[in-house]
Amino acid sequence: MKTIFVKDIRAGNKIEDNFLVTGKNMAYSQKGAPYLVMKLRDNTGEIEGRVWDNAGEIEKKFRKGDVIRVSCRAVSFKNIIQLSITDVARLESMDFEPSDYLPVSKHDIGEMFSELLAIIETVDSPHLKTLLRNFMADERTAEKFRKVPAAKGLHHVYVVGLLEHTISVTRLIDKMAG
Repeated sequence: MKTIFVKDIRAGNKIEDNFLVTGKNMAYSQKGAPYLVMKLRDNTGEIEGRVWDNAGEIEKKFRKGDVIRVSCRAVSFKNIIQLSITDVARLESMDFEPSDYLPVSKHDIGEMFSELLAIIETVDSPHLKTLLRNFMADERTAEKFRKVPAAKGLHHVYVVGLLEHTISVTRLIDKMAG
């Protein structure tokens, strides 16, 4: 469970918490020593992290797009807060809540899902209506549908984006058909 967010990090904080990796790059110091530069985010912002020791080993533990648990200290470098990371561990998808790391729809999820279920009931084709009902009746599938973004870029790129996009498209179709 996430306990500290980017917006609350101050120089000197010792941190053990989870962040989404939005970028990572191996670099080399002026002396030729490898270090790892990472971009980490949560739903309040983004912060840079650096691994100075064992960078090669730590770099292999995760990929861009993973949520990781970091052990670090917040430091100020040229008046910018960054994380000096000593260790990381990759989290499994069931170990975190996506809305802690990504933007979330401003609309009520329950209301949107109820609207979608009502729309399904207006479908004329009995086969299509049955398919849609079965799809949404499966709680595991419905839960994922309620949470995922609609795309990787451009529109509805946030938690609940697919549900919001589906509602907006069905409203448009209904308006055009009516």
